Amino acid sequence: MKIITKEGTDNRVKESIRSVLEGIPYHHRPSRVEARRYINTYHKKEPHNQLLLELAKLDFNMVQSLHQQELQQLAWWWKDMDLASKLSFARDRLTESFFWSLGMVPNPNFSYCRKELTKLVALLTVLDDVYDIHGTLDELELFTDAVESQLALCELESANNS
Repeated sequence: MKIITKEGTDNRVKESIRSVLEGIPYHHRPSRVEARRYINTYHKKEPHNQLLLELAKLDFNMVQSLHQQELQQLAWWWKDMDLASKLSFARDRLTESFFWSLGMVPNPNFSYCRKELTKLVALLTVLDDVYDIHGTLDELELFTDAVESQLALCELESANNS
């Protein structure tokens, strides 16, 4: 740790050490965030392959644009659902839900899966708030029984179709 504060230590070395000491192992970090960090590091390194650097930047920007489009489509879906006005006590965590799904399904090819997973996480967050904040014990027991009976029907249908 003293090397980070030591005078005369190369800033690139300090950056690398700080990155390692953040406490999150590389294999647990989001790959696109690490790619962005590596692009910055590689850019400062001399000599470097300019074509490779430009391709990495282009790939990063294209995937970031895809994620922005996905989040925009999800925002329209969330606005159409209008749960924020109907359930004022519920948390409005669409962006956080998207980042959860992005962490679970980072591959750009799985856009549909990421969007559907985001919807599920957002709705589960609202459902959690219903249980935690709004419902009375009697109402929640009735709701739980209804959900469990629907799950049992789905399992029965699935077994019959097999």
